[in-house]
Amino acid sequence: MADDSYVQVHPTGIRHLLPRRTNEWRVPGQKRIVTAAANERQVVIALSGGEILYFEIDESHTLNEVRGWIVVH
Repeated sequence: MADDSYVQVHPTGIRHLLPRRTNEWRVPGQKRIVTAAANERQVVIALSGGEILYFEIDESHTLNEVRGWIVVH
């Protein structure tokens, strides 16, 4: 990632690896991550059942879920 961290996406969550800490985000309920894409500051995942979630790295090096974003076709 742009802040020299790493993001590991696995079927049950996202692991954000920083030099001095690791943050974990878990998939809610019984859903699973079926695909993911990322660039230097953003991660998008698709969950089983068709839900799409968007995450961004902020200035404090935290990977945050962004709610209320709009997909343009």
